[in-house]
Amino acid sequence: MTGTAIIIVALIVALIFLVIIVNVMQQQKERQNAERRTEIARQKAIIDETEDVMLLSSKMPMSKQLMRVLLTRVVNALQSWQKVQGTDEVNRRLKDINGQLKELDGGYSEISERAFQVPDNEKQAIALLQGLKKLRLLIRAEHNKGQVSPAVFVDEEKRIDRLLIRINLENLMSRATSSMLTKQYGSCRQMLDKAETVISAVTVPDEYIAGKISDIERLRAELAAVNRKVEEENQAKLKRKSDEDDLIFNKKKW
Repeated sequence: MTGTAIIIVALIVALIFLVIIVNVMQQQKERQNAERRTEIARQKAIIDETEDVMLLSSKMPMSKQLMRVLLTRVVNALQSWQKVQGTDEVNRRLKDINGQLKELDGGYSEISERAFQVPDNEKQAIALLQGLKKLRLLIRAEHNKGQVSPAVFVDEEKRIDRLLIRINLENLMSRATSSMLTKQYGSCRQMLDKAETVISAVTVPDEYIAGKISDIERLRAELAAVNRKVEEENQAKLKRKSDEDDLIFNKKKW
């Protein structure tokens, strides 16, 4: 093989090697970009999910400690996003959320449980239930990561339980009342049975639960009165029929 041929072969080998290196680098770059996009999407999902739950603070009681946990969750997600791909938008949002964290100690006011009103609209009530369930999952996730103290975790779990019970009871009692008004007494009785089942799971009844027990007893009494009235009417019908039969029988004898 001549010197020229050797040089040509060497150049071809070098070119092939260069193409391989370029392909490997390109694949690595594409893989890094894909991983970056995946990580950004994951952090964005965390932020969106957390901010959706934070919107509940305008509709239900949410403590300052809980808001701090949620805002910190957003901050952590934004910081992870910033490490992967820092942008002006991410920096702006990070500054905004940190500002909200500082404002918590100043003038945060929450809706009291006593003032909390369950939405009359069933769809809104269901949305609130779903939001509370998401909130519970977030709190547990943050607690598992050590972001929530045991005391705050226990307090928030109990608060969520109380709100879930309250929403369920309001929904059941509303349906029971509607059934009573439309004379669907069987449905009314079923709703009251379900409400009593919910109440039976409450270990420490409060003033609200006591009020619902009174409402159930009142509706039970109304149902009993309706049943008595129906029974009296049925007895009266039977008596009239019996009297009519006796009259016809006596006429036939004559």
